[in-house]
Amino acid sequence: MGYGFDDFKDYLKFRMGQRTELESVNGSINLYGVWVNAAYKELTTRNVFWGVRLPFDFPELKADNSPGVSTSDGVAYISTPSDCLHVYEIWDETNKVHLDGIGWKKYISYPERKNTSAENKPAEWARYGSYIYVYPTPDDAYTLWVYYRKRPSALTGTNETAIGEEWDEAILELAAFKGHRWLHEYSYAKQCQEAFMEIVTNLIGIYSREEMASRRTARPSTRMQISYRGA
Repeated sequence: MGYGFDDFKDYLKFRMGQRTELESVNGSINLYGVWVNAAYKELTTRNVFWGVRLPFDFPELKADNSPGVSTSDGVAYISTPSDCLHVYEIWDETNKVHLDGIGWKKYISYPERKNTSAENKPAEWARYGSYIYVYPTPDDAYTLWVYYRKRPSALTGTNETAIGEEWDEAILELAAFKGHRWLHEYSYAKQCQEAFMEIVTNLIGIYSREEMASRRTARPSTRMQISYRGA
């Protein structure tokens, strides 16, 4: 089992010298919990740390809006899922087609996007704020599936993270980095930064093995290769 939120706070407290005064700042704020949640949020929403781009992939944060959402005749948009960080793909289940993602500038360049006489089956989408606009504007109810990367909820109580427990140590080191930096203990913060980078760079790509399995190519048998050479 991975660390629960209570474990994270206890371990961070130990990591930072068992300082009890940080558990009740201004009478009620537990800074250990603040730093843990800040580290958890940062790890799961950023790709660049200290100028280094890291291709993070968290399979547990890939979600969809099951059972899909229906468009409305004449309404150009659907709501973005409330926990959406970014959208991967949109699938029109009704028409069995994949919608192409386009930029917002391209979407607003369509002069007929609000023309009721130009309504049709959606073919493209563009996200803008809390809405996903589709083009053409739907002429009927179509069920759209949105596949997206979600933001995890803040940790509370004894909850574990939404990602694999292999990332627990990274979260703890990043939380310690934040704590020492808040306290102006920059030499300790530097050590935590280095430890964090070592941990995550060794974890990057661990899920790509599944993709490698899907890229296997057929190879001729040894017998076939020998017979071909002898021909």
